[in-house]
Amino acid sequence: MVASTAAAEIPQPVERMLDNAPLNAEARCSYTRLRLDDELREERYEAGADGAPWVLVSVDGDPPSTVEQRHYARGQDGRDRRHPLAFDLRDMVDPEHWELVEESAGRAVYAFRLRPNEDLDETLVDKVVGTLVLDPERDQPVRIVIENTEPAYVAPFVRVAEYRQQLDFEWNEAVGAAVLIQRETVMRGRALGLKLLRKDKLVRYQDYVCAPASEETVAAAGG
Repeated sequence: MVASTAAAEIPQPVERMLDNAPLNAEARCSYTRLRLDDELREERYEAGADGAPWVLVSVDGDPPSTVEQRHYARGQDGRDRRHPLAFDLRDMVDPEHWELVEESAGRAVYAFRLRPNEDLDETLVDKVVGTLVLDPERDQPVRIVIENTEPAYVAPFVRVAEYRQQLDFEWNEAVGAAVLIQRETVMRGRALGLKLLRKDKLVRYQDYVCAPASEETVAAAGG
């Protein structure tokens, strides 16, 4: 079955998926981050005590050095340091631009449009498309893809010809939700018309360990 009717609000299966996200993931879930592109690197992050932010506890199996701790502290609010379970499509997607493009017993595929923000203005938003693959039985994400539909200037004299980011998810019985297991980013472009820009980044996330959600958190979520 295929449908192509634009929705005026977030579709109910997507809304249920958003409501099924792990509660208070940043405060209670530890994980391992593996970078597998030009820089091979394994980092272990542990949830902090008493709700403190998660902390870097090892790099390639060893305690982090002073320099690595300083680098982590400076960058922990950056995109690469964001907790893999701490994302919300509500913050990213224009709720009036969801479209069901494919539906079957085992999956539903939605197209969506990103919200304009400080990094993505209206002109760029029109050149980017998002796709969500959803498991309708569990109301959980399977894959999210964001890619450009045509070349665009993202800054003066910086032209991106190709951009694609894919997030893959997998059901985790211990967590009780689908968790991000891989993030792949590909970018091709040019700066000043001469310098070739190329980015290939592959990051995997594994070994999730989550403490139970507190009664206060469950109650606040309506559980």
